Amino acid sequence: TSLGAVRLFARLNDELEVALPLNTLLTHPTVAAMADRIASPEATEQERASLIVPLQPGGSQVPLFAVHGGGGEILYYRALADRLGPDQPMYGIEPVGLDRTSPPLETVPGMAQRYLADLRAVQPSGPYRLVGFCFGGNVALEMAAQLEDEGEIVDVVVVIDSGLPLEASRAPTTLARARAVVETRGILGAGRAAVDRLRNRSQYYWDGSFGGDDGRDRLKYHAIAQACRRAFRDWEPRRVAAPIVLLR
Repeated sequence: TSLGAVRLFARLNDELEVALPLNTLLTHPTVAAMADRIASPEATEQERASLIVPLQPGGSQVPLFAVHGGGGEILYYRALADRLGPDQPMYGIEPVGLDRTSPPLETVPGMAQRYLADLRAVQPSGPYRLVGFCFGGNVALEMAAQLEDEGEIVDVVVVIDSGLPLEASRAPTTLARARAVVETRGILGAGRAAVDRLRNRSQYYWDGSFGGDDGRDRLKYHAIAQACRRAFRDWEPRRVAAPIVLLR
C-alpha cells in the first residue's frame, strides 16, 4: 500500500539520509534496483518534477494513463498494468502533495490541467486513453473535456466505481449530507455510514496525535482525501465526445 511505502521511505531517509519520491517503489521494485537508485541521488529532482509514474512503459499500443483515487493511491494500478500485458504501456498519475511539502490541489479542473501538462510530456498528441478509479474517474472525465477543448481525440475514458456528482457528498453542509444519506440509504444505512465515518476520522486524528511518523503519514493522506472531497463537491462535469466505459 502507499502508506506502507511511505513508512519504508521514511526509514530510508532516517537511516541513509536519502529522500526519495514514493514512485521509486514502482520504477525500482527490487532491492538491487533500489540500491542502485540510492547511489544516484542526482536523479531525484527529475523524478519529483513529474506526477507521471511509469507502471509499464513498454509496448506498442496507445498508452493508458491512470488517475489516482480520492486518497492519493496509485500503487494498486500496478496489478492492472501486469494483467494488461507487456504490449500495453501504462502510467499512473499521482496527486500533488505526496512530497509532504506541496499543498494538494483543490479543484478538479486544476488537477486535470496540471496532470495533462505532465501527461503531454510523455505523449504529446492523441489519441488519448484515460482511466480513473473512484475520485480519479471524475478527474479523468475533466481531463477528457479539456483535451477535447484543445481539439485532441480521446479514444476512451474508463471510469471505475466513481461517484456521481449528484451524490450526498456534494451537499454543502453536514446536515444536508446527513439528510441526503437518509433519503438514499434509509435509517439503517445512514447509521452504518455514520459509524464508518466516525471510525475512519477518529483513526486518522488519533494516529496523527499519538502515532508518530505513521500518524503523520495518515494525516498527509487525509489532507489529500479532504482536498479531493472538496474538489468533487464543487465540480460541474461537462459532456465529452469520448466513449465512457463504466466499471462497477
